[in-house]
Amino acid sequence: MKTIRITISVIILIVVCYIVIGQFSFPANVPSVGGYCEELDGSAWFIINEDGSKEQFLLPGRADSDIILETTLPDDVGREKSNLCFRGMGIKVYIDGELRKDYSVEDYALLGDRSAECFVMMPVYPEDSGKTMRVEYAYNSGFVYQVYIGNSFGILQYLFGKYGAELFVGLAVLLLGSICYIASISYQLVYKQYLELRDLSLGVIFGGVWVMSNSIFR
Repeated sequence: MKTIRITISVIILIVVCYIVIGQFSFPANVPSVGGYCEELDGSAWFIINEDGSKEQFLLPGRADSDIILETTLPDDVGREKSNLCFRGMGIKVYIDGELRKDYSVEDYALLGDRSAECFVMMPVYPEDSGKTMRVEYAYNSGFVYQVYIGNSFGILQYLFGKYGAELFVGLAVLLLGSICYIASISYQLVYKQYLELRDLSLGVIFGGVWVMSNSIFR
């Protein structure tokens, strides 16, 4: 049991140190090492109304329902700018009228008819430079997020630097709950005594699973 207590203490210490150090050392904006990522111009978007007319729409911005937005891709799409990253629940992306990406929460309805928002990545190519991109947002949560462009590593590096603590905490909680559960079962088998820690560890495991399943990185 002493070994188990030491292991649990070390895990908790690692989680606390990660959170504290991350507040000061993790990047708070676009990463510059190992990848490239930037935001598409938030003022260059237009909303497409039902009658076909267009109005300027600033990203990030609020929307009351499903929305269709349009913008023009940069003229320097290439190696550094080879991926786009969107955030939403239902997204269709067209480039010059060609459907390039179709993500819908209905495709992941195993555990329900709604899913948390996800980051959706889509590749772009040099020949897409300067083309018109149309994005259809469905199941809108009331907010349209900024769109990122860069290489896949740079985008992931930026997103993990900004939102990775949630995923790390979920993994740590899941690991901690699993260790406690195994320890309580082992104690019961060896000493023939029931530990309430078993029930508590199950609750911790369920909490960790919930955090990870609700993460935008799932």
